Amino acid sequence: MAGPETSAPTPSRRSGPLLFRKKAGRRLETVGRLIERVRSNKDDRAPLNYIQALGLAADHRATEVIRPYYDKLSKAMEKEAALGIPDDNFWGPIPYFEFLCVAGDLFRIEGSRECEEVVRGYFDHPVEQVRWWAEHALEVNGPTTLKRNEEYARKKKANKLGDLGNST
Repeated sequence: MAGPETSAPTPSRRSGPLLFRKKAGRRLETVGRLIERVRSNKDDRAPLNYIQALGLAADHRATEVIRPYYDKLSKAMEKEAALGIPDDNFWGPIPYFEFLCVAGDLFRIEGSRECEEVVRGYFDHPVEQVRWWAEHALEVNGPTTLKRNEEYARKKKANKLGDLGNST
């Protein structure tokens, strides 16, 4: 396997967002509503916000509504072999972002080795943005994430120093 050896936290160790740490009844109700939103989606695109929320909840009931999106997006990713890497990785014909989000959420919910390995395969992708999405999907601080964090810290420090120089 390529890329960093650290793996994402397992769903059992993850405390989840505040939304899902409330009373158990509300949590079940909230997850149920999210599942229903994904199930009733009529759009061609995956309802990523709901799927990501279900990934954060790490509730196994969500697998049945997320898995079809994973399978559909997995097929769409096969286009890369035929088309090559598109110039537009955001809106082009290959749904990198959607696929990596959905695969990462299935990994968080099920601890799916299949999803983890597929996402890790993108750690060596020639496009930096795709590598970052893959690292982000598994919550890994890999080389791309570390590089971007360093760049952000440098820019933030430079902006702060610039602001100090402008004050009188």
